[in-house]
Amino acid sequence: MEHLGENVRAGKFGFLLTREKYAIPNSRSSFYSSQFDVGEAEEWQGTYTDESRRFYTEEWCVRQRARALANFDLNMRYFEQLGGAHFGQAVNQLLSISPRLRFVDDLKALDGVEGVYLMILDDYKQIYVGQADDMRKRIKQHWSGAKQFDRLLFGPVEVSILSIDSFRALDTTRVIAAKTRATSALEQKVEEAVPASFRLNRLSGGRLDWMEETGRVPYGFGRRLQ
Repeated sequence: MEHLGENVRAGKFGFLLTREKYAIPNSRSSFYSSQFDVGEAEEWQGTYTDESRRFYTEEWCVRQRARALANFDLNMRYFEQLGGAHFGQAVNQLLSISPRLRFVDDLKALDGVEGVYLMILDDYKQIYVGQADDMRKRIKQHWSGAKQFDRLLFGPVEVSILSIDSFRALDTTRVIAAKTRATSALEQKVEEAVPASFRLNRLSGGRLDWMEETGRVPYGFGRRLQ
């Protein structure tokens, strides 16, 4: 199937995000490091299978899946109550931030291009803002990747925003992009202009060197889902 100029495949998770294929349990920890201190037993018992903290217990996986699905349902109900007209206005207003920002019909136009991109998910009335040295490659990584099972939640169940990496290729209905080397400054400007109710980002953007120069620190986003 062709989408935004790219041949996309359904893969393991399909063309669109579905509850049935969300929060598939995986006992392997994505936080594991061989540098972990063994620590006291009470620090890992009940969550990990042993002191290495490489694998989660079956009980933890069951709890994590239940929490992730509860958060999924809260997010879906949140999306349903958003206004479509207001969303359309918000998207159009973003184009006025910079003359460089334009709709992209074919991602091949972004091949090897550095800049800021906006992934628009019209069915959910959500906008994700990102930056990359190769925007085409980065957007396709979002489409083909999957958020790790133990990272599905970013904060409490009642406030965690669904990860852009949990959505699938056809969920991104439109793309806006700007070619620029001043990626962090433009990314922040666009990110702050997106109304919080329509913003899908979990973390504020910006390169580490840019943050050090400007004295900014990354911070997390959340929203009250109930």
